[in-house]
This record gives sequence, C-alpha cells and structure tokens, in this order.
Amino acid sequence: MTVHVPGDRYPQAPEVMQAVAQFWTRIGVKVQLEVLPWAVYAGKANKNELAISVIAWGNGTGEAAYALTNILTTVDSSKGQGASNWGHYSNPLVDKALADSTAEFDEAKRRKILQDSVQVVSDDVGIIPLFHYQNIWAARKGLKVEPLVSDRTAATMVTEQP
Repeated sequence: MTVHVPGDRYPQAPEVMQAVAQFWTRIGVKVQLEVLPWAVYAGKANKNELAISVIAWGNGTGEAAYALTNILTTVDSSKGQGASNWGHYSNPLVDKALADSTAEFDEAKRRKILQDSVQVVSDDVGIIPLFHYQNIWAARKGLKVEPLVSDRTAATMVTEQP
C-alpha cells in the first residue's frame, strides 16, 4: 500500500508518517511512503485517489460541529458536508447528531449531542488522531501575539504593545 503525505503543509508530516509506516510494516502491512507537494496531495485527496489521507485540523469555532461537518460527516456537497472527509468515513448516527445539534439551541443539550457523536467516531475508529500540534509564536519587543483558536497565523494576531 502506498501512503501519500504532504511534504510542505504540516510540521514533520513525512517523518511522522515514516514512523507510522514502520509500525505497520512490523505487523505485516507493506507500506511505501510517497511525499507530495500540498497542491498535488490535496488534488489527489479531493478526487479520492489516496488509500489513506493525512490531515491536520484546527478548530475555528472551538466546538465539535466544525470538525464533524468538514471531516466526519458523510460527503454531501448539496448540504455542504464532508468537504474534507478524504477518508470517506460515513455513519448515519454522526450525520443525525450533526443535524440535531444544529437545530438545538440549548447549549448543554447541544454539547451532549456533539460529545456523543464524537464518541461514536472514536468507537468506530473513523479517524486515528496521532497528536495535537502545539503552535508557538514569537515577536520582537513591543509586539504582542494573541493566537487564534483556529491555529492559523494572521497579521491581525499581532498588535503593538507599549
């Protein structure tokens, strides 16, 4: 099996996938690693040409619905769901939970629905999280950096500090 990985998108992605490939080789899965530029990798992933996909996901909203909608609901472009679900994970319970959560205005009930759906994904092993990035920003004296929830870097994060 060939495992493709973007070489210019995520910190140390090729090295991480090399380690994963070695683990799989130890259990008898023959793996070849192919490192691709992000533009090529993403194009292949969008066309469902990869046996396994590697993705990092920053959460722009801070709640599970954001990741569920984009990477864990059944791919359905008419509903705007599963746009980055390159593994084509699909579970009707997760799809229903997302629909229910978007209609629920009680915050505690909504949180419970989303927590339950994340548990379903975990039980299914719909994705295999390897680690969480810890982003580090630095600035010269006189500047203050306020990181975004999304893990993205933007000029608006930096302000002058007296």
